[in-house]
Amino acid sequence: GFGGVGETNAVMTKANVDNTFSFTNSLGNGYTGQWTSRTTLVITITDDSNSGPPVPSTFKLTVVVSGNIRNYPPQCAETSATSGVLLGNFGSSPITISSWVASAPAGITTCGGFASGSKMIVTFSQDTNRAHLPSTGITRTQLDQLFAWNNINVGSSYTGEWTNDRTLQIVILDPFGAS
Repeated sequence: GFGGVGETNAVMTKANVDNTFSFTNSLGNGYTGQWTSRTTLVITITDDSNSGPPVPSTFKLTVVVSGNIRNYPPQCAETSATSGVLLGNFGSSPITISSWVASAPAGITTCGGFASGSKMIVTFSQDTNRAHLPSTGITRTQLDQLFAWNNINVGSSYTGEWTNDRTLQIVILDPFGAS
């Protein structure tokens, strides 16, 4: 077939997909659609240049009325339904920790462990979503949920702040109990 709506195994061009659906974010410069059943369309992105991209938990698609999607056999008018949010993910994150650097507070010149004001700077390999944490005022509880300290006590009180999308600064407020 011509890649029409609901034709099983029919491949839809980007133009066909765009004439049938609108998206909350651009899927890029190239994609196709293939109906694998009368109820399932698989969209394959072939060129993600200029994409939104589609982010799970926020991305939605809406049927364009002129796309002529109807029940089968067609008995009702065209739908203009909007999907729920995109579920799933696109695989494991490639983000790694590039560096983890400790520094003593100003005025501390001898080695003796953490002191109040010591800092740890964690730098990631690429921009992050900041773990959905605030830019400043990140609590110990939030940091403990973010990092597995591997049974190392880094103090009884510490806070964090994102200095940019790749860099998290942790400040030791009370080093009591640090190992």
